[in-house]
Amino acid sequence: MTKYKIAMRIQQGVIHIVILAAVAVSAYAQGICVQSPLVVSSLNGKVVSQLTKGEAPIVRASIVLLEDRYQGRVLAQTTSDAGGVFKFNKRLKPGKYILKVSYPELATFYGPVSLVKSGSALPWEELVIIIGADFTKPCGGSSAEVRTKKDGNSSPR
Repeated sequence: MTKYKIAMRIQQGVIHIVILAAVAVSAYAQGICVQSPLVVSSLNGKVVSQLTKGEAPIVRASIVLLEDRYQGRVLAQTTSDAGGVFKFNKRLKPGKYILKVSYPELATFYGPVSLVKSGSALPWEELVIIIGADFTKPCGGSSAEVRTKKDGNSSPR
């Protein structure tokens, strides 16, 4: 629904007409965004954005691994490649972490991750971070999921 308000002002013989438009848009509050915890055996994956034609890789997204505590220090960081793929070169111990993935003008993903021993998960799992720009959705449309790949395809788990 759009409402218009017209204001006229005469100043030094010139008539100024101002049209004020108020557009009612439903939107979710964008305060603190709490993501669901992820359990993975590897902190490697890819960063994508969902478009009308599917997913597109995000090149040069910033991926930062933090300690799992308030204002935790940076433990490792990397960027995504031309396919949106990222990998931490540092050997990481099993434990709880915070993963932060960002890209200019898209909603930052910020969520808890539990890294478990590699033998306890499927060998073809893939961590997929979806960063979005739809601020009418919770978390701006950013989320993460673990997918299992079968024959080169991946599906949500």
